[in-house]
Amino acid sequence: MKRKSKKVIGFFAALAFSVSLLSISAYAAEDYAIDLNHLAAIEGDAFYSANDDMGFGGGYVGFLSGGKAWKIGTLDLSKYSSVEITYGSDGGALFAEGSNTFLALTQNGATQNSDYTAKEDTQILARTEQLAAPTGSWGAGKTTVTIDLSTDYSGEVWMAYNMEEISGRQDGVIVSAVRFIAVQEQIEEKPEEGNQPPEGEDYEINLNALEAIEGDAFYSQNDDMGFGGGYVGFLSGGKAWKIGTLDLGKYSSVEITYGSDGGALFAEGSNTFLALTQNGATQNSDYTTKEDAQILARTEQLAAPTGSWGAGKTTVTIDLSADYNGEVWMAYNMEEINGRQDGVIVSAVRFIAKKADPAEPTAEPATPPDQTPNSDTADDGGSILLGVLLMVQIAAAVSVSQKRMRITSVKH
Repeated sequence: MKRKSKKVIGFFAALAFSVSLLSISAYAAEDYAIDLNHLAAIEGDAFYSANDDMGFGGGYVGFLSGGKAWKIGTLDLSKYSSVEITYGSDGGALFAEGSNTFLALTQNGATQNSDYTAKEDTQILARTEQLAAPTGSWGAGKTTVTIDLSTDYSGEVWMAYNMEEISGRQDGVIVSAVRFIAVQEQIEEKPEEGNQPPEGEDYEINLNALEAIEGDAFYSQNDDMGFGGGYVGFLSGGKAWKIGTLDLGKYSSVEITYGSDGGALFAEGSNTFLALTQNGATQNSDYTTKEDAQILARTEQLAAPTGSWGAGKTTVTIDLSADYNGEVWMAYNMEEINGRQDGVIVSAVRFIAKKADPAEPTAEPATPPDQTPNSDTADDGGSILLGVLLMVQIAAAVSVSQKRMRITSVKH
């Protein structure tokens, strides 16, 4: 018995250990902050300084001339949704006037040669847009840029800086932080079998569980824009989020709460709208119309904002006169209006359930009083008629009998 007990205890201990390992692996995804002091295989004369002498609050790596790169190491980028790079530059840098100054992740080192010509064999994995004009010098104007990592690449990863000459000057940058943001396991809130919204009830979308982002639409869980919680952003063309699979025949409308910059010129445009689609964005990243976009329903031209972002948030209602059942996406169509293109932030999406019409009681057809037979009268009339018929028959019988008697008497 003791041996059996020990075996049973050992079995459950092993089982518990296995489950704990599974739990650890399931939740192993974490952000990865690079220790800049341990970057390897410098290309060019990129350098590291441990001194806090540039206002960044700690050490940094410098890219102060062309052909610079640092090897971060071997990474599986499919585990990360984005990378955040914090950098600064001289306050007089003319980045805003250029078109080819950027930070990048590559497979094989620098993006350019030391003479600033492009490296023909460069393999760029992801990069920033043109760097923005600095708001101050070095640490006083440090900026964090986010690069989307929509790739399943696994291998060597380098950080590189591409420098260009702008109006006679070439400006370098200093990088003080690099953080890879882990892909978060999301509980998919598709209304599939077993997870359908209750029949006849409104369905509010959990924005944090939206999936299959098209373009660089993003989700933020921070309450930093005045909406009272998280939000999804559509800040450039070609953006869409997949809501999931829905039977729109169950809903009469959808309410979308959004906000924008207070100076947005929507009222002067004609093609800025939010939409539900079958297949993603309504336009390409260059703002041209997607020819294959399948719009299910959309707003009218968005109205002029009454304030900036959350302070001017507006709820629009889109009528859903469709019995479509399938994939549903939320998209934003942006247009250029008088030289500016304004994005929106969406903070809430609610599908309004169709309400069952109350059944009206069926009224009995009214019968005019003079057509309603009276049962008593009907019975009396029938009795009288029967009596008359009986009397007629008796009278006829008596008459026949009298005739027969007369005939008999004559014969005698």
